[in-house]
Amino acid sequence: MRTTPAIAGLAAALLLVGCPPSGAPTQPPPPPPPGSGYQPGAAVGAACDVNNDCASGVCEGQGCGVGQGVCAAADRMCTMDAASYCGCDGQTFTASGSCAGRRYASRGECAPAGKPDGDACVAASDCASGVCEGQGCGDDAPGVCASTQRACTMDAARYCGCDGQTFTASGSCPGQRFAQRGPCAPPPAADGAACLANSDCASGVCEGQGCGPDAPGACAPANRACTKDLRTYCGCDGQTFRASGSCPGKRFSARAACP
Repeated sequence: MRTTPAIAGLAAALLLVGCPPSGAPTQPPPPPPPGSGYQPGAAVGAACDVNNDCASGVCEGQGCGVGQGVCAAADRMCTMDAASYCGCDGQTFTASGSCAGRRYASRGECAPAGKPDGDACVAASDCASGVCEGQGCGDDAPGVCASTQRACTMDAARYCGCDGQTFTASGSCPGQRFAQRGPCAPPPAADGAACLANSDCASGVCEGQGCGPDAPGACAPANRACTKDLRTYCGCDGQTFRASGSCPGKRFSARAACP
């Protein structure tokens, strides 16, 4: 077939239109959108940061760090209970106990924000400063949130802590809640230990002959076996009393009636 000059000219024109001039700059392709480091459309079970990382659109699991989420199937089986979670945004949310539906910091409600200095508190964790101090151990005698930068005296005072242990701290800044100023009373003694009064014993029974500190009684079990006889004793209070011959139940001065 012969090519006419008109057809040849039209073909040359089309080539010029379709091809950029020689040496002309080309437009680079647009950069990919910023992401979390994971390829969008990840399969179920893959690590993820946000829902968009997953083909299912669901990124869930405990942990708020990079890559701690897991892609989950949108049609997975979930329990019908309602569990509380502390979300990665610090807000509590409720969801199925087996399908949180999002990433979370921990199971259970988020801890409340710490209270400011001067507010009532029960524990150090209640306070933004981490310091809850003052006399009183029950909920009806709360402590007070105190600043860690407060001015404190340089003396060393003794306190009886709410745990029954004596501790030493500044006289103006105990640093924790306490039962009383001064050391704690010694703990009740065990059975067989020397005693002066029933309150000295864990069992509440201090018995034996002798009324002075140089002749102490002995702590005795409250459920000990006692003989059924009745004997007369002269109590340390000068009053005659009767009790088992083997278990007087208190300290006494003599096995006989008081004069």
